[in-house]
Amino acid sequence: AVGLREAIKYLKVKKVSCILMAPDLDRISSKGGLDSTVDDIKDMCKEQNVPIVFTMSRYKLGRTCLRKTPISCVTILNRGFQGSDENYKLMLELRDQLKESYAARLNIEIQTLQTAQHQNAIKNIQQQQQSQLRYVPGMDFVPSTSRPPSSLKYSPGKEFVPKSQMAKSQPEDEGRALGG
Repeated sequence: AVGLREAIKYLKVKKVSCILMAPDLDRISSKGGLDSTVDDIKDMCKEQNVPIVFTMSRYKLGRTCLRKTPISCVTILNRGFQGSDENYKLMLELRDQLKESYAARLNIEIQTLQTAQHQNAIKNIQQQQQSQLRYVPGMDFVPSTSRPPSSLKYSPGKEFVPKSQMAKSQPEDEGRALGG
């Protein structure tokens, strides 16, 4: 049987042994949409222990069934695979192997992401701690560029003298220079 409606019809009367479903179904999440129909099929298959095999794209599944239109689902009935028992059993074995390898790859990816997140969190904490400290032991000293350069210039031989001291010392210095 071909199509989602046919699959539901035969699942209700419990005549299904396997369902081949395209993985590239459109997402329509409105009430009574495609998502709810696919979820109903998955739930009914779980209740009846009917395996679901996600196969090729909708267009390839349609061409395999000698149709010009894309097909979302093909239902194999209880007696629908007669004469091809070996291929049916091989398909189910391959499905189980692929399901296990996918789960293993998924676990590896999850662990990789968790490790990366953990390393990023540690890096962020270290950056926060370093931003709070101006000098971290072992760090090269680099003057801050956020402060504008001073307008006062140091010239050797000309020492800084406060203005109050300058007023007292100027008449004497000027008198010496003039009276000289």
